[in-house]
Amino acid sequence: MLRHYIKVALRLIRRSLLFSSINLMGFVLGLTAAFLIYLWVVDELTHDDCFRDGNRIYRVTELRREAGGEIKESPRLPRTLTTTFRQKFPQVEDATAIKYGDRHSYETEDGKKMTATETYVDSTFFRFFTFPVVEGNPQRINDNPGNVVVSTELARKFGARPSGRS
Repeated sequence: MLRHYIKVALRLIRRSLLFSSINLMGFVLGLTAAFLIYLWVVDELTHDDCFRDGNRIYRVTELRREAGGEIKESPRLPRTLTTTFRQKFPQVEDATAIKYGDRHSYETEDGKKMTATETYVDSTFFRFFTFPVVEGNPQRINDNPGNVVVSTELARKFGARPSGRS
């Protein structure tokens, strides 16, 4: 029976090649669009699953109207809002602030140049986000304003070799 269906389908495709090509192209484009939408939805629903208690982390964004009337969404909020959230909203257990900095160029002692994006966080950041730490103590980041946390990728670019201690 299946053989019969395949034979009939091939005859119809041969008889009307242009019509069949248009239908198949529409079918392929529709399936591709549906698959891409599915992947986008899965990404949006699972982007924070890698963090401990990721289902309890919420991101606050700012909506502002530009001079031309366009409404822009931005993750940048004043740092003082974390204190306000803790004090005025009892359902907020804790809050952290993240400020995205600019891209800066750096040069190593041996003359190697690279660029990196700075991101400023407060002391509670590592209570929320469980990024792997190769060396050092992220809880001590606020002991000195000069303390930094460097990603393993950036450390490799600078030529540092992490010891693997936590």
